[in-house]
Amino acid sequence: STGVRTGLAFAAANHWYEPRTRAAAMQLFERLAPIADETTAAALMHIFLWTTDCPADIATTRTLQLIIDHPPLLLASPHYHFVEKLTSLLSIERDLVCQITELIVADMKRPRVGEGRWDSLIESELIDISLRLQRSGSGYRSRGLTLFEDVLALGLPHAQEALDKLDRRLLVK
Repeated sequence: STGVRTGLAFAAANHWYEPRTRAAAMQLFERLAPIADETTAAALMHIFLWTTDCPADIATTRTLQLIIDHPPLLLASPHYHFVEKLTSLLSIERDLVCQITELIVADMKRPRVGEGRWDSLIESELIDISLRLQRSGSGYRSRGLTLFEDVLALGLPHAQEALDKLDRRLLVK
């Protein structure tokens, strides 16, 4: 039942950050992610509310990959804490963070009736991720630029401010 799955999802999220219970929580997360409805997906994504730091380990990598593989997880978690954790993981999981950020921005571009799904607090994090990707070189430079342009096209005020600052710096040099 949905109630049982949601309860198990909250348990997995609550124990995911504890080293001694992380493996069991991850197994539960992996089993629930493919069958999660919106409520269960939101419960699973509480991992990012209850975790102060995401360790650079296989469980974090696997969790990020599951979010990419199962978009209902991502779409059930439109909050600042998740995107903030993505920013902190950029240096160790660049490709996965880039893919998830691209999915977030693509979702933000979809027309909505009423309020959007994503909190406006994530704007600065999206800008930070896109600029850091641009600076990281190789294939990420163009992906970061596209992300920044997409955020700018959304009409988010901090994106325009960031662009103005970058333009001023170029003029001063």
